[in-house]
Amino acid sequence: MNKKPLVSVYIPTHNRAELLSNAVKSVINQTYKNIEIIICNDGSGDNTDDVVNKLQKEYKDIPFVYLKNDSPMGACFSRNRCIAAASGYYLTGLDDDDYFLPNRIESLIKVCNERKIDLVCSNLIFKDGNKLKRGKNNSGVITSIDMGYENLVGNQLLTRLSYFEDVGGFDTNFPAWQDYDLWYRIIMKFGPCIKTNEATYVMDVENDRKRISTSSKAHIGYRSFIEKHSETLSEEMKSSLFIRDLINRNKKIPLKTLLSSGRKVASFKHNMRLCFPVVNSIAAFVREIKK
Repeated sequence: MNKKPLVSVYIPTHNRAELLSNAVKSVINQTYKNIEIIICNDGSGDNTDDVVNKLQKEYKDIPFVYLKNDSPMGACFSRNRCIAAASGYYLTGLDDDDYFLPNRIESLIKVCNERKIDLVCSNLIFKDGNKLKRGKNNSGVITSIDMGYENLVGNQLLTRLSYFEDVGGFDTNFPAWQDYDLWYRIIMKFGPCIKTNEATYVMDVENDRKRISTSSKAHIGYRSFIEKHSETLSEEMKSSLFIRDLINRNKKIPLKTLLSSGRKVASFKHNMRLCFPVVNSIAAFVREIKK
């Protein structure tokens, strides 16, 4: 009998059959073996059906659930369908143009076991063409207060399936910031979360540029988040999120806005890091050479 808890991995996909195959195989090749894969085809017009059928025949020992939308309904709708079909104790996601490193799930489950916690995420590796670059290290404990200033989790979280279900899954009314909204709700109710030092999720930023990231949708996502969580966000948090929205939309940030964005020193430092990442990198380099 396999005593390891079942982990369900959901993958929404739309017209990315070739990339989907690579994503699915990265889940199949995990060192942690008690996994089920749930794919939702969001009204694709390419050969996604053929790719999934081939994978199912080739890897018959891997539990697959294959769902299809008759027409495109959006990533969040598709993710929620996957969540409803999942049967694992734990649940995590993967975008169809990204992939897992082989030890991803095993390393996250290890943290769950060692820290006696059921909310875990990792750092990222960014893929741009043939180049791979590790993202900044934000490892440590992430509280609901931390999440009020910025989405420190990122785009994926491993947690109990029941937590996803309890908070209602993804909000399909959000055109952007959907991940942030869901992680914030989960951590508010069940947190905190642990972010591991390891970077085990590879995000394709070349394709990411083509994702839903237009100025109008990004701004609507920001406004939706502020309105939905207004009662739990402090003024300092709202100021930081306002600056984050400007950065996401490549807008100039007036110095007056930055200086008045937070009365607390911690809030001011956070906003300075958001606006001037180069300064932050230089400071880190100086600290390193002084050792």
